[in-house]
Amino acid sequence: MQVGAADTFLENKEKNFKKDLLTSLATSTLYTIVVVVLVKLNIFSLPMELALP
Repeated sequence: MQVGAADTFLENKEKNFKKDLLTSLATSTLYTIVVVVLVKLNIFSLPMELALP
């Protein structure tokens, strides 16, 4: 999804596989950390089937 959005908005830019891979990894990791923090602070709750013990 991230790559498709980037392709849509940055059509004229030259592709750099290593930079794109690192950017995707960083944004995915940041997103995961934000979700975990929100769950731990009880701001965001998981469905009961996925709840942590």
